[in-house]
Amino acid sequence: MVKKIIDKASAALLILCFLGLLYSGMIATIKEEHEEFSYFENRNLAEFPKYSMQALIDGSYTSGLENWLNDFAAYREPLLKLQTLADIKIFKRPMINEVVINDDVLLPWKEFESVDGNQILSLADMMSERLKSHSDVTKKNGGNFYYISIPCQYVCFEDSYPEFTNNRKAYTNASKSAMFEKLSEKGVNYVDMKEKYEAAGGSEKFSSKVDNHFNIMGAYQTYLAIMECVKKHYPNIDVLEKNEYAIEELPNPYLGSRVRKLFGLLDSKEKMSIISPLKYIPFERTNNGFKGAPIVYQLPESDKENILYSLYMGGDFGETIIDTNRRKLPSILVYGDSFTNGVESLIWYSFDKMISLDFRHYDKMTLDEYIEKEKPDIVVCIRDYEAMLLPEANGQ
Repeated sequence: MVKKIIDKASAALLILCFLGLLYSGMIATIKEEHEEFSYFENRNLAEFPKYSMQALIDGSYTSGLENWLNDFAAYREPLLKLQTLADIKIFKRPMINEVVINDDVLLPWKEFESVDGNQILSLADMMSERLKSHSDVTKKNGGNFYYISIPCQYVCFEDSYPEFTNNRKAYTNASKSAMFEKLSEKGVNYVDMKEKYEAAGGSEKFSSKVDNHFNIMGAYQTYLAIMECVKKHYPNIDVLEKNEYAIEELPNPYLGSRVRKLFGLLDSKEKMSIISPLKYIPFERTNNGFKGAPIVYQLPESDKENILYSLYMGGDFGETIIDTNRRKLPSILVYGDSFTNGVESLIWYSFDKMISLDFRHYDKMTLDEYIEKEKPDIVVCIRDYEAMLLPEANGQ
């Protein structure tokens, strides 16, 4: 009899503890101040959905609420870290948090896909037509236009994918072939950096193993390729040669985008490096119209501090202008996404004025309007293979 009473009391206590934990989690989820961006996942978190009768009927409200609860559940990040640590250390899974792990190479997980040749051709035709329009406006204003195509990390390391995964090789080859064919048909100047990388020692040499961007030498090779184009119009322009710069490897832990998705729990041996001209050239810098520090690297305060790819140029800005006040030199406008940052940290050296636009963050005018206003001598679009056929943030 006594044992039954004790068993019932124990069961009741367990239920109360569970309900208490559940209740405290619900209260914490509701009352806790929430961040809008996940540092480790490198993405914007879900917004609390706006209620309307239509949203309730079509299911978008409940779907949005579910996404919000998933992103802001109490203790979410510590639990995700614990699960990730167990997957790395105990279960040794080959794919964790959509990151494919192959020794020291961390790659993005890609769903298997069918390659629709007609759709790819249609997108390539649309994107190449936009680029032709930008090229025509540039020429009309006395400048020259170039499209620079960068192989993204999963292309550079496509042979590092295990057999059970998708390295997107078929889709990449179809997209690249269609895009370059259409650019040629429309007379748009372009450079395929994969060819340049292969000629200089192999694509793997110029890509980060733990981030979706190139490394500093990949950025430098891209700078050289652009300057090769520029020299056709300005044969006497200075190019930053290897004997004219110092390269420094930073001792800090590098949290590349793949490492961040693993909450920094997987040790990475990769380090970031910076290139600095030996010749001092003063310049002024503005970011989004406001005067900024005359720097191209946002260096950490200590050797222990984690660093990100945003070290280059201090991250993404809608509009960045570097003015060296050397009016006899040409000006250049570079546009694209974060892939421009590494190149910007080098290319300013060769020009009177360098303008960089990122249309994910800039909406004051279209690219064509900006070209009409500034009349740059050189306009360069830098896009990676994955963004090649995406119409978003391309200056329209």
